[in-house]
Formats: sequence, C-alpha cells, structure tokens
Amino acid sequence: MIKILFLAANPTKTNPRKLDEEFRAIDEKLQLSNYRDKFKIEQHWAVRVADLHSLLLRHQPDIVHFSGHGSEVGELVFQNESGSRQIPPIKAISNMFSILKDNIKCVVLNSCYSESQAKAIAEHIECVIGMSKAITDDSAINFAASFYEGLGYGRTVEEAFKLGCNQIDLRNLKEEDIPKLLNLSSSAAKLRFVRNSLMEGSKMSNVNSRLGLMRRLNGLTEQEFNQLLFIIEPPKGVVPPPTAPLGDRTFALLSWAESTSGCGLAKIERALEDITSPQ
Repeated sequence: MIKILFLAANPTKTNPRKLDEEFRAIDEKLQLSNYRDKFKIEQHWAVRVADLHSLLLRHQPDIVHFSGHGSEVGELVFQNESGSRQIPPIKAISNMFSILKDNIKCVVLNSCYSESQAKAIAEHIECVIGMSKAITDDSAINFAASFYEGLGYGRTVEEAFKLGCNQIDLRNLKEEDIPKLLNLSSSAAKLRFVRNSLMEGSKMSNVNSRLGLMRRLNGLTEQEFNQLLFIIEPPKGVVPPPTAPLGDRTFALLSWAESTSGCGLAKIERALEDITSPQ
C-alpha cells in the first residue's frame, strides 16, 4: 500500500486557499485510476509545526504532500495553537526529513514560493516538487490532480509531474512553468510507485511471442530452415553451419534479427508462414 500523507494549513489572517477542493480533486483522480487499491491518503488539517514529527512517525508515508501557503523567501506556513501563522526555518524542515525520511520517496510542496524549501529537502529525499513563485488555486489544484492521476495509472514521478504541468497548460492558466521537479539523483524518471500492468503485460507478450517463434523454428526440417535463410539473407557468418545443432542456429538467427542491424522478428515470422503454409 502506497501511503500519501496530505497536510494542510490555512492560518487565520491569510488569504483562504481552496485546500479542500485540492484534496477532493486528488482523491477523485486516484479513485478513478487503475491502481486505486494501491493508494491510501491520510489527511490532516490545520497542521501545526508541533504536529509534524508525530504525523511522520505515526504514518511513515511514501509521499508527503503539503497544501497551503508559502512565504516569499520560500518557507512553509503552518499554524500555531491559536490558529495564527507559524513559519519554521527552511533548514529545520530539511533536517526533519533527513531524520524521519524512512519510507518517504517523494515530497510535494503545493504552496507559493516553495522551491527554496524543496531544494533543501531534496538533499535527503529522492524526488521533491516545489513552486518557483506564487501559484493560483486553479493551477495548484489541476497540477496536483493530474500528478496523482499519473501515479495512479502506474506512471513514473517524472511522467506524472509532466502531466501535471501539461494540465495547467491545457487549461490555458499560463502557470505551467511554476512547478519544479527536483531530484538530485535523477531518479524521478525511474521512480514508479506501482508497476503498469499493461506495460508489463506487453513485455511478457513479447517474451512469449519470441519463445513461440523459437519453438516453431526448432521444429523445421533442415531443408525448411535453409529455405528460411535463403529468404531472410542474414549476413555471412551470423548463423552457424548446418553441422551445428538446430537450436544453436535458431538462437543465433533470432539474436541477429533483434539486433539494430537485424531484419526484425516480423520478417522471420512472415518467411516462416510462406514456408510452412504455401499457397
């Protein structure tokens, strides 16, 4: 189970943000995705600085998502006991993630001016997303919804991030360049929380197809195999001579066919059909 810890803070005397709509959009997209049963969202509202340690220790999330406000110098804005704003230092938040990173592989800071904090967290976490400047509610909501939709369909963090930015662009909100993906180890292109079964199924199908083709080739007579080579015309020396075992000759032919200089398996299949099923 992939656990998302959704943290929201909207202190008094700050411009109210549509944090509930952001959560609803994220939850809806995940519930409609292929891998909805693989994700669980733990949500906490009016989060105080004093809550952070307890929430990370209790939930041990794979993804931490912060929704709320950011200061113009890049700090995250939380609440204190009276509901007013409380701003922890950037270094303190970074150090917290260095200590409590546990299962965390991705942090999303969906708040204005959060890129500086994101860069500090990225020293300890594989993939971190922050905002380079102020971002509107509409853009923040659309980005987050499409990002998690991508993850829910088995896409990598990098692909999901690009989907989020593209959704902002598709809606002509003019803020698609504000989200920034920071992954100092370049792992976002590979980090996938769930495997895409369609892609895996395609790979398995290719393997099964190759094995089936190999069995058919191994069932040819020597004369039929030589006819196949006459049609395919592999380079001299690629396929062992007739004195070699047929299995070795088949393996060599298929290995060449799949190489960059080969003819491809489709051509071998067509030639095989011509030989075994003459008109």
